[in-house]
Amino acid sequence: MRDALVQLGVQLQPDAPLSQSIDQYQSWISAQMGRVNNQRSTLGPEFVQELMRRYQQYQQEVTRARESVSNHSNAIDHALKELTTAELRAAEMLMAEDAAAAVKELLGVLDSVGQTIEDIRTNLRKLGNSGA
Repeated sequence: MRDALVQLGVQLQPDAPLSQSIDQYQSWISAQMGRVNNQRSTLGPEFVQELMRRYQQYQQEVTRARESVSNHSNAIDHALKELTTAELRAAEMLMAEDAAAAVKELLGVLDSVGQTIEDIRTNLRKLGNSGA
């Protein structure tokens, strides 16, 4: 479980391909907005305004994607902390010969962490499909 969380966290880091793709797309949108805006007199103000609205919508979607990646990264960090705490508690309970409580504590956290991972995967799939 820990390895899966760490691996997923690595994929959400700023230097990971997903974050770099988001940054590149953001830069591309900004460049397109600048290019189109510079051609306002040639293309016509109404046409340019319509294109700018589209690009602004794309920018908002990219901003949501960036926020989503950040939120998921924070959720992973939190899940890792919860997992560490549960492991420590389970070890302490075992030391106190309370194996049933230790197993229950560990399984509860594993279920929670598993749900966090599934929620992140679902949101990333939705994020990937929103641009399609």
